[in-house]
Amino acid sequence: MDPTLVRRELTGRPLVVLAAALIVGLTAREYLPNLLLLALLLLWAETLRYRAAICMVFCFGVVLAPGPAMELIPGYFSAEGRVASQPTVVNHRRAAEFISDGSKFSLVDPSQQIEFGQRVQVVGRIAPLRVADTVAADRGIRGRVTARKLTVVADPLLPFQVSNRFRSNLRRFLDAELPAEQAALVGGMCLSANDSLPEANREQMRATGTVHLVSSSGLHVLCLAGMLVALLSLLPIPRHYQIAIVTVLLAGYLVASGLHPATFRAVLMAVVGLFAYRVHRTFDLLSALSLAALLDLLARPTDVFELGFQLSFITVAAFGLFSSHADRKPIRQMLGASTLSALATMPIIAQRLGVIGFGSVFANVLTIVTLPLVIGGTYAAFLLSAFSPGLGHALLVPVAISAGWFGSVVEFFAAPGWILSVPGFSGYWIAALYGTLLLMWRPRIVIA
Repeated sequence: MDPTLVRRELTGRPLVVLAAALIVGLTAREYLPNLLLLALLLLWAETLRYRAAICMVFCFGVVLAPGPAMELIPGYFSAEGRVASQPTVVNHRRAAEFISDGSKFSLVDPSQQIEFGQRVQVVGRIAPLRVADTVAADRGIRGRVTARKLTVVADPLLPFQVSNRFRSNLRRFLDAELPAEQAALVGGMCLSANDSLPEANREQMRATGTVHLVSSSGLHVLCLAGMLVALLSLLPIPRHYQIAIVTVLLAGYLVASGLHPATFRAVLMAVVGLFAYRVHRTFDLLSALSLAALLDLLARPTDVFELGFQLSFITVAAFGLFSSHADRKPIRQMLGASTLSALATMPIIAQRLGVIGFGSVFANVLTIVTLPLVIGGTYAAFLLSAFSPGLGHALLVPVAISAGWFGSVVEFFAAPGWILSVPGFSGYWIAALYGTLLLMWRPRIVIA
């Protein structure tokens, strides 16, 4: 790529540059070679003011960067804080993230009282994370707290209460109408309610690169927003009211799914896209992604080390850079996004999980088609079951068939012949690969 073209593209997208500077600042303490990217950003910046903004955001990232984890001594624990995630149920106990005085813990509640958004007083025992709990460690969780006494200090705010009730009612509906494995799969595709999914199934989905389909992500938000816009467009409602309704419903979906980082980014990008359409401005996917990343990392700096953040960020960036925006058909867009997702995330999965799923592209393409049917069919069945239980049950039949197809495809492509174990390697090889692909990129001319 012509360096002049790089400078022009970066100058036109300052949010992309600032997001990159923040990521470098958050990671420089542990990965000093990342400072080379900062040098490139400063080299490409055209003005002194632009360079000053890059340095300021970088320094802010250094300040926010999580320090080395202090050794945690097991023992007595007593603190007040808030429940910061949707609880999962494992072995008849609820577990959720618990934040107290800026520290994050995994809270296990045998009494199953905790709800997302509550403020609680916890008395119990604390223990360090197990060595295998790398995912929790990446999220900045310091230890595991088992509550012996839990007192609710304050109930969740009203939006959290409504979303929590919707989530629990939907889960009860699915558990009553579908077999356990299908109920867990459909719950994950609709609201990230996949905690009852067997670990063997999770491993298969990780190996085939389809795990993002059973946890709220950009594809889910895109699918839901598209269906809402299509439905509201059939009603005699002014466009600005339609956008407001979709925004409120997506915000409710965000809370009900547990304020998942990938969902937060996708909802923010969807809302930005809707308002850009409303004010007749061109929507730039890369700038919207960078804005979402900035807000996410400023609120939760440890997300930069999470596998989920890295996969979702790379997926959307690849879609913004290499997808064909000329094709406006939703199904083709979803198939294209699924293929790009599998290819773009394959190097990261190989480096972090040590496997390459050669069938991941096929698995994603064959399972992505079930997403609109599962989401639309499930929500329609759930809402209509309040008026006609028989109709609600009937609408779940194609949902169950789709879930069965999803499971069969994942099981087939998770077979040993499709999976290759790879030895460990440096993540900088991935940076070199992505950098080479970026040099091959050429901006498209969009005809209005």
